[in-house]
Amino acid sequence: MIDVVPTIPEDGAPGFFARNRLRRLVIGIVITTALAAAYLFGIQSYRAGLDQAFPEQQPPTGGVSVLIVPDTVTPASQELPVSVLLFPSSSLVDAEGLLTREIEIRIQPALSGSTLIFPAGDAPSPQSVMLPASGMVQQYPLDRYTVAAQVRAHSIYADVTEALPVQAAMYFRVPGWSGQDAVAGASTSGAAAVSMQLVRDGSTKSIAFLLLLLMVVLALIAILVTGSSTRGRMKLDLSVAAWMTALLFALIPLRGFFPGAPPLGSWMDILVFFWVELILMLAVAAVAGTILMRARDAAHHPQELP
Repeated sequence: MIDVVPTIPEDGAPGFFARNRLRRLVIGIVITTALAAAYLFGIQSYRAGLDQAFPEQQPPTGGVSVLIVPDTVTPASQELPVSVLLFPSSSLVDAEGLLTREIEIRIQPALSGSTLIFPAGDAPSPQSVMLPASGMVQQYPLDRYTVAAQVRAHSIYADVTEALPVQAAMYFRVPGWSGQDAVAGASTSGAAAVSMQLVRDGSTKSIAFLLLLLMVVLALIAILVTGSSTRGRMKLDLSVAAWMTALLFALIPLRGFFPGAPPLGSWMDILVFFWVELILMLAVAAVAGTILMRARDAAHHPQELP
């Protein structure tokens, strides 16, 4: 005796919505709560990175205060363009705030602009330096970058170079990023060391993980639809294959919408994205193959057609 799997109508069995009202309500509440929590967490994390007040500078007596302000973060090249702000003590400027002597700032290591000259007779203006930022962008969105530098200050007057007391710090406020474990340094005659860890803020991480989770959910739905279609539990036609094909290509531009534009080949690609795409391709192939086999079977057995 051959068991025949009944085909379920496209609109489900009678009373479907009444029987599943409680289940659908619970699922809707859980999803809404999770999205609301993720939204509030992302907004709070984003605002926390922008609400940092500019630090007040108090240069040491007879010396200078150097503030390093990153302009942006470029993870792919592991470079950190920064602006260097100089705050001289009152003994190094005149009544109009102009430098009374030339000041030289040396920052090591630096990819460019390691030696900065602030000429006498001018007000100190920001200058640009490129610092190295070591890290692995392939760990997005959990990647972190270490920035460390040594700052030296000298005054030049009548061809005489004199080391100055220096105080150095970093002020970080870049959208989508957070600075952690900041270390400020001070020295009377040597080098002041500064360092900081740069990580992606909570808003970037929450959005990235939600997108990855939804990709996995879509892959699971495609598996369930494929299983039901190939076993005859739901209506099987080209619209099912078309939906899966559209989903297959829709995820590709979605991959490029991740905040921070992670490069192709990150861990999320190896562990999630490529496998989701592979599952969708297999699902499309399974549905399309079933449609072709059913059409071939109908051509060979026309007497069984309704």
